[in-house]
Amino acid sequence: MSALNGACYTYPLRPPVPSDSRNPDLWGGTEVVDYVRFKQYRMKFDDNRKMEANSLYNYSAAEKQYCTAPAAVYLAMPPQLTTQYSANYRQVDLGVGGVALGAAGGTAGFDDMNALTNTLQAAARASAPEFLASTLTTAVNSIGGMMGLQGSIDTQSLEAMTKGRIFNPYTEQIFNNMNFRQHNFSFKMFARDPQESQTIEEIIHYFKAGAHPRYQRGGILDGMASQGAKFDSDQEGDGFQKSADAREELGKIFGGAGGANIKNAAEERRFFSIPNKFEIDFVRLAADQTVSSVPHITPNLHFKIMPSVCSGVTLNYTPDNQYNALKRVAADDSNDPTIRSLSVPAVIMNLSFTEVTLLTADNCTQGY
Repeated sequence: MSALNGACYTYPLRPPVPSDSRNPDLWGGTEVVDYVRFKQYRMKFDDNRKMEANSLYNYSAAEKQYCTAPAAVYLAMPPQLTTQYSANYRQVDLGVGGVALGAAGGTAGFDDMNALTNTLQAAARASAPEFLASTLTTAVNSIGGMMGLQGSIDTQSLEAMTKGRIFNPYTEQIFNNMNFRQHNFSFKMFARDPQESQTIEEIIHYFKAGAHPRYQRGGILDGMASQGAKFDSDQEGDGFQKSADAREELGKIFGGAGGANIKNAAEERRFFSIPNKFEIDFVRLAADQTVSSVPHITPNLHFKIMPSVCSGVTLNYTPDNQYNALKRVAADDSNDPTIRSLSVPAVIMNLSFTEVTLLTADNCTQGY
């Protein structure tokens, strides 16, 4: 199977129009190809209990380990390439009292209780008309409800009908937070020969496996002994006794007939490991690696993408609305079950990614 630099998968395997110096009549040979490069990595957690946090800066993080089989996947640019930046704002009705508090400097504007008292009194005086109208309408609606009468009225309706006006709620839009960017890619891949068929299937497997967790072993009784030691210093000894009783009961359950097999099976699937994350870049590669005038890799095309998780993989094996299968599949000729090969001539792969880091204005100036 052909792989870029011997350790990466790339589609297509050959440029659209290969250059051939032996054929002078061939014009317009592909000089460079733009790709989306995907690299997977996982976090290695150790006994030091180092954490993984994308919202903190300059902290002791868990170790990042890149996947090497393959080291990366290069896919030619999809037909659509978009990105979106969106923020969440919430509507807040300050009211005249909130305006007064804000004008006084907010909660940090009060050095003593006298200042706070004066501001609250001023806000109460300013809010008196609204408070009076609200009290009257509440009383009227309460009496009507007690007497079984129909109808209700609110403060704004009363002002509108009697004064031809309504109270200004002093509405403001308050910034809440940024949304995590999402990136969607759609790739249609054609298998032009058995070698490319195997490459496409390996690429599909690469993203499917990267989007899913794996089972991780963990003992059912792990932590029970340390829990008992923790409660050993308890004055009454209740904590230690409860821990010891729990371990004894679990031992009875798993010590019976067939219990050991159940315990082993449960321990093999005690945890889920977190799925891998992806680094995504837009790069330009020379179609002919022997051409020295074109850089091997030109990074930072279009926009940068923060580390992301794969939130969805959709595969369409009938992209032309008609099922069509290859007569021979390369994997059928091999006794190696790890060899995968596409069984249809074309497939559409849709990938969805969500960034794990919120963008700031500084990130945008850096090209994100």
